[in-house]
Amino acid sequence: MRNYVSDRVAVKIIDSLETAVNSLADLGERGSVPKELLDLGIAQYRQLIVKPYRIIYQCLPDQCVVHAILDGRRDLQVSVLCSDYEVIIIDKVL
Repeated sequence: MRNYVSDRVAVKIIDSLETAVNSLADLGERGSVPKELLDLGIAQYRQLIVKPYRIIYQCLPDQCVVHAILDGRRDLQVSVLCSDYEVIIIDKVL
């Protein structure tokens, strides 16, 4: 049987993610570089954790660009390289 999130819980999750994303305008450099990407030699991306989600973003001179919001319980390297359900182009600003 599938687990469904109630509308109230879904709104709370979306609000938390929106708050975190909006905070990047003032505090974009506060996130850490994801270890999985650093191990691949990719250091220009950062992450914010909003459990259980990971917001993967990049700080550019005039903006922060969110590239993905991923389930933090999954291995990021596998999600980036072998995703059936997410379109993630790590080398381009989406």
